[in-house]
Amino acid sequence: QQQQQQQQAATDKAGDSKENSHYTNDNTIGMGMGIGTGSTSSKKTPRPSLLLPINEIVNATFYSCRGSSHALHAWNYWSKLLDQHPNHTYLLLQMARLQARYPFLLGTAGGITTNSSSSDGSSSCIFAKIRTIDPYFVGGMDTYALTLAKERNKSELGRLCSELLEVNDKRHETWAALALYHHTCGDVEKALAFLEKGITCNPRSAFCHQIMGGILQGEGRLDHAIVSYFRANEISKDVISYEGLVEAYLSCSKYKEAVCTAKEAISFAPRDPRAMTLVGLALMSAPGSRERGRDKAKRTLKKAFSIDPTCKKALFALVDLHIEEEEYDICIESIKRAIDESDGVGSSSSSSTNSNSVDKLYSKMAEVYTLSKKYGDALEYFHKALSINPSSVEAQCGMEELEKIMKYTDTHTSSANTSHSQHVHSAVSPEDYRYHSRRHHHQHHSYRYDESELESVVRAIEYYNIVYDYEY
Repeated sequence: QQQQQQQQAATDKAGDSKENSHYTNDNTIGMGMGIGTGSTSSKKTPRPSLLLPINEIVNATFYSCRGSSHALHAWNYWSKLLDQHPNHTYLLLQMARLQARYPFLLGTAGGITTNSSSSDGSSSCIFAKIRTIDPYFVGGMDTYALTLAKERNKSELGRLCSELLEVNDKRHETWAALALYHHTCGDVEKALAFLEKGITCNPRSAFCHQIMGGILQGEGRLDHAIVSYFRANEISKDVISYEGLVEAYLSCSKYKEAVCTAKEAISFAPRDPRAMTLVGLALMSAPGSRERGRDKAKRTLKKAFSIDPTCKKALFALVDLHIEEEEYDICIESIKRAIDESDGVGSSSSSSTNSNSVDKLYSKMAEVYTLSKKYGDALEYFHKALSINPSSVEAQCGMEELEKIMKYTDTHTSSANTSHSQHVHSAVSPEDYRYHSRRHHHQHHSYRYDESELESVVRAIEYYNIVYDYEY
């Protein structure tokens, strides 16, 4: 018994010395990562905190959920935490998500650099740094895939999908990234199948339901899109899901449901300009009490635009209201002001994200010039939009409509031409263009061009260059 007691005492002593050495190593690791501070001296010092401070995390998360009006406060909190804990993947993930949601408001991510060649502080670069620090990090990579899909960076998106498949094929982020990649390539059926796989892996993934709703809405399957957006909202309420619901209801002429959903969105996020924009869109589209609804929509949209001048949906809805009243000068002035502000933001924000917005502003300006019968100015702004984004659907469709209008004008100026009836049959009058532009604004279809259609677009652009040089 004495020998057993001596052996037990020796074992306990060895265990205590091992724990002390492990604690010292933890302190050293914490100091090396910049997470904790401590000393290995014999003096009594407080145990260093290896965890993130919960108060600052709560404040940063609170402001992140408050909408664009509090996005800068949230960004400052996350930046301060990242200064205290460099290269922390959780902090970088939250900053990347915030930057992806509000790209124009935040500008560049100060102090965040990556090893990539396009280190411009955009959300994609922050996500790339997370992948560099921890290649096995999967959380939030669905948002990274969505960012790459918006930038049409198919090569990087494909590489991300292959890496996620090797790391973990049981996570919904992996299948959501694969769905976005195939949707970018034009394969809608595979994209929907992969989203179903992601929902099977995680039925509580609101992101997968949102993406599925967007794809179904683009394909014109509005009833199924409404179900997907509704499920996403059941899992986690978000203004993005409310946006999809309202737009889908308006596309299928369910105005009462659109108004009720917009009011629910504004009660969920009272200070969010996106929710205010939804109320304005629903009021301006509702058929009952047209004049009173238009006045309320104007006030709501102006308030949303005053809170967030970068909210393009509010701007475009206001422009559409002024177009209905044929107030083209107000439309041109508003869009020019937005273009100037975007150019100012473009000097500090990522070029890919900024161009994604400016080309839409140029296309909208060209649409207004077309309606006001200033075809030369319209042609110039369509060229600017295509020079920034050659795959812009709005600019391509606007150029086609402008070509038909110019043919219509030519046939009426030369009424003695024998082929007058043939030209009129394939032309569109300027009055009909207003209907087509409004319809295109409310219906978000996905366009896929084959090689013959792309060649026709190129020939149309060459034709406009000839006409432009001839007239001016």
